[in-house]
Amino acid sequence: MLDVVCLGELLIDFTTKVTGASIIDSKEFIKHAGGSPANTAVGVATLGGNSALMGKVGDDPFGKFLYKTLKEKNVNVSGLRLTKEAKTRLAFVDNLANGKREFIFYGTPSADELYCDIDLEHKLLLNTKIFHFGSIALVNDCVYKAAIEAISLARGKGVLISYDPNVRLDMWPNESMAKERITECIRMSDIVKISDEELEISTGTSEIEEALEIVTLMGPKIAIVTRGDSGVDYKWGAYRGYIPSFKVDLVDATGAGDSFAAALLFQISKQNKPIDSYDDSLIRGVIAFAAKVGAIVVTKHGAIPAMPTFEEVSNSF
Repeated sequence: MLDVVCLGELLIDFTTKVTGASIIDSKEFIKHAGGSPANTAVGVATLGGNSALMGKVGDDPFGKFLYKTLKEKNVNVSGLRLTKEAKTRLAFVDNLANGKREFIFYGTPSADELYCDIDLEHKLLLNTKIFHFGSIALVNDCVYKAAIEAISLARGKGVLISYDPNVRLDMWPNESMAKERITECIRMSDIVKISDEELEISTGTSEIEEALEIVTLMGPKIAIVTRGDSGVDYKWGAYRGYIPSFKVDLVDATGAGDSFAAALLFQISKQNKPIDSYDDSLIRGVIAFAAKVGAIVVTKHGAIPAMPTFEEVSNSF
């Protein structure tokens, strides 16, 4: 039995080497495997969980590098497809001192956009505790249909559905389509993690209290808003609370949210009890663990290379 199966993009992040440097001014970039669902899958595996990624990369040097990286990180890649029909997506990422980032994507259509329902590895979906996905996969109709089918299959087996909007508005044809699909997927999920920068597009409001209420009224049992170094707000069933951030020196914010999601899902998968049976003490412990992982990741370059082991988390702070 797998702990978490993720669906979505796997790509190459080229991040500015110097913290505080923009893409315009940078002369050097660091290459890392990336993509939000891939980061989450690796995060779960590095902590000691069993994870898999379903997606598609180009049958090119970058795609082979990504495939190799996931295997080395002990992620199940039986649901990862290679294609000669398109190249692997590339992303250039600035690394500003305030933790804000700008992504510039290259490769359209890219290989990850060609993932369709016929590519789904049903065995993975029917043999996992949690299915996790994000919004970049929803932009393309083919991937969107695959995601909806994956949710339906997983939910039919009692699998928890986890959703991280991970909004990149410049990738959508228009804002209306983004809002419609994001809202639909919130309604289909049990666990929703949103960053404060994504609240407006995801819920229609930038007010945290109101956003948490809106999300849980849509159906999810868990709504979490991450606010970088300002901490984490949550509404988990009848419990509403706040967890402060762990103070660290920022090196690279790439993957902070993905690592938080990975740690959250890892902890939930190991509890072996319904998520609506948690008391507030357990909830706070689970979220604090996830916040700690996110803090560790931003002290290093890259998302996947920075993912900590369970022992590293236990011995930190």
